[in-house]
Amino acid sequence: VGTTPTFSVNPINPTPGLSTLTLTGGRSLPSGEFAFLVQGVSVPLGRSLPLEFGISAAAPAIPVLNMPANNATGVKVRPTFTWTAVPGALTYKIDVASDAAFYMIVATATVTGTTWAANVTLASTTQYYWRVTPANYCGNGAVSATRTFTTGTPGTCPSGTTLSTVYQDDFEIDGGWTTSGTGGTPWTRAAAVGGTGLTTNVFRIANSEVTSDQSLTSPVVNIPATATSVILSYNVFHNFETDPPAGCWDGGSLELKLGAGTFDPVPDSSLFTDPYNGTISAGAPRSGTRAWCVINSPLGLRSIVDLDAAIGQGTTQMRFRTSSDSNTVAAAPNGMAIDNLKVEVCTPNP
Repeated sequence: VGTTPTFSVNPINPTPGLSTLTLTGGRSLPSGEFAFLVQGVSVPLGRSLPLEFGISAAAPAIPVLNMPANNATGVKVRPTFTWTAVPGALTYKIDVASDAAFYMIVATATVTGTTWAANVTLASTTQYYWRVTPANYCGNGAVSATRTFTTGTPGTCPSGTTLSTVYQDDFEIDGGWTTSGTGGTPWTRAAAVGGTGLTTNVFRIANSEVTSDQSLTSPVVNIPATATSVILSYNVFHNFETDPPAGCWDGGSLELKLGAGTFDPVPDSSLFTDPYNGTISAGAPRSGTRAWCVINSPLGLRSIVDLDAAIGQGTTQMRFRTSSDSNTVAAAPNGMAIDNLKVEVCTPNP
């Protein structure tokens, strides 16, 4: 209601031919999305095409930035940014830069909501600046005020909190981990293989030449209700058959079970020092799963994982999962191995 449709040619004769639809009167409509239907009629056939258009009465106002707080320190290297919703805004563009003038933008994204988890790992102990620009059909609104924060060191607690260990296992004795899966050989607690950067006993699995899907599951770990951060760390080696340029025929990943829930993959944004470096290729087991397949550098590096998703869940379990297709493997040493695993929490100082 309130618009008038006209066609540049109507009827279309001879066919095939073209006709341009013009809608006038949109200025009188309120902001919103409007759906309509274009019908083409002939004998004996007919066709219809659903369409929609959007109206914005004015550019959106300035959003207010929430987190990270201005001048915050010890911020995670994969932070989550939040800001207030602005009436009429359809999208928000966030920019993160290493300078106040935003000449050196290190991360940017356009989202429809008011939160964004960084899709890049920021440098530790480094100052950054961020801003948000709302937009709608009128174009960009006013840019928010700029806020700044400084990242911390992965695996450490922010000021005002204390780090304590709630679970650790060096795999020198049986600590209650369980194995399961199909194909190939399972995860095994055994002496480390040379060339992996690991020593003493580890949990390891070879890159299999047959179709396989094998898992290594931790005991249940209790997470204190007072925890403000949960940190998983372990030494790791991984080297599987790749599918260049960015795929993995074989690979490993980490899954997490929160409370009474199910095991779900840990996302890239939670992997601070050893992010996934490929995606399982189509036709291989677990295709589409983000995974480790490229050999890690340095060998035996300390992987730091954000387990804040476990806060408020009471308990959590970790599951390392590897899979392979039925052909070649990576050069030896290959597969995956972990050692010196630890779960720590940050709790407020008394």
